[in-house]
Amino acid sequence: MIDLDITQTNRAIDELLADIGAHYLLRSRQLMLWSYDDRCRLIGENVWDVDPDAAEVIRLDPSDVLTPDQARELLDPHIHDLPPFDEATMGVQP
Repeated sequence: MIDLDITQTNRAIDELLADIGAHYLLRSRQLMLWSYDDRCRLIGENVWDVDPDAAEVIRLDPSDVLTPDQARELLDPHIHDLPPFDEATMGVQP
């Protein structure tokens, strides 16, 4: 059974809704495991909250928030096409 303090929960919701146009960061500890096939392609993901009670919601200063266009401008120079897959590098025999 979950013991929920309704007063505290309502206060937290009111605080968040007071500035609905703001941006927030959810800080939490998570464990993530990814599975790959023999060609190193992602085939699965498992995510667990390690300590959900320690999660924090942080209101961000507007100057710390990037727009999608700003993020694209910063990241595009670092994103490149992958080279063709060479089965010889994986030890695959014809």
